[in-house]
Amino acid sequence: MTPGGAHAQSEAPPVARRAVLSFAAGLCLPAAGCQFHFGTSGVNSLFGQPLDSVSVQFAAASHDGLTQVQLYHCAFPKQGVAWNWAHLLTHEGLFAAVDNTLFHHDGAQALAHPQSLEALYTQPGPVSLRLARNGPAHAVASASASASGRLRRIGQPRTSSYRPRRSVTMTFNAILRPSASLSGLQPGRVETFGHVDGDLTIDGRALSVHGPGKIHEQLQASPRFATPFVYATLWGERRAFSAIFSNDGNGGVLADNGGVIAIKKFEISPPSPERALALHLADGTILKGVARSRADYEVPVFTTRYPHQWPVLVLDGEPLFGDIGDFRKTELAYPPLR
Repeated sequence: MTPGGAHAQSEAPPVARRAVLSFAAGLCLPAAGCQFHFGTSGVNSLFGQPLDSVSVQFAAASHDGLTQVQLYHCAFPKQGVAWNWAHLLTHEGLFAAVDNTLFHHDGAQALAHPQSLEALYTQPGPVSLRLARNGPAHAVASASASASGRLRRIGQPRTSSYRPRRSVTMTFNAILRPSASLSGLQPGRVETFGHVDGDLTIDGRALSVHGPGKIHEQLQASPRFATPFVYATLWGERRAFSAIFSNDGNGGVLADNGGVIAIKKFEISPPSPERALALHLADGTILKGVARSRADYEVPVFTTRYPHQWPVLVLDGEPLFGDIGDFRKTELAYPPLR
């Protein structure tokens, strides 16, 4: 989990082919009477194995951060196994649809090549998911996301006393216009930040999501979720960053007004409603702030659970929204930040 050095993306000869990954299965929603597909079969049997896999995440927040959508897809195509997570935050609460199921599909599915001109990931089912990019991963021209289906309430925002509905039907269609692409966080991973314009419908009520967002795509052959770590990705209109903290090393990448700079050291305090963090940049600048959680949740990963917080972080007067996840947090040696 030790991140490498960050660098701005450079042109590479594109490979003129289109990659498509498609899966279909029912979703198990985290509500009363429904348990996560969390047994010893299926995806859990792949824990610790060096297998080809791909993950894609599309996330966006409104300018004020009151609405946030996050869609995540991870697949082991050759084994026919995948998981899909969809989360929605509104003034009514936090809603989710989570699927960690063994998938069976027809035909061998090719992994999307980072230099392919297009990549499309689809997952039809009770909650349908479609994530796509145009342009190679290192120079995305645009990215899009679509999701539709029913999500169950799993919590309320910390700042709201509103009693939300137990479930909502959501449709979401959005386009991301990139401002910066970053690599170096992990091998095989590219993160693209930018501005998102999205249309969101909740139980037939039309909303819009205009604000910062991101997409990342990661291909790897090494085992996933093999060591404890903190992953933070937070985005504003001017600045955005992704960073990893682990016992073996830490760092990340920061986009600032379209430029890219390495985060040589990333520090963050243990999970709590308010968390101090510090970004030590390659030019010697240190950015400090306090991430205040707006919502908390967990997702199942193999035989454990992965807790997340959706915070707001203010850096030099600019609010950043996004996600902080602490995987196997009891094994991490957090620094004594205040």
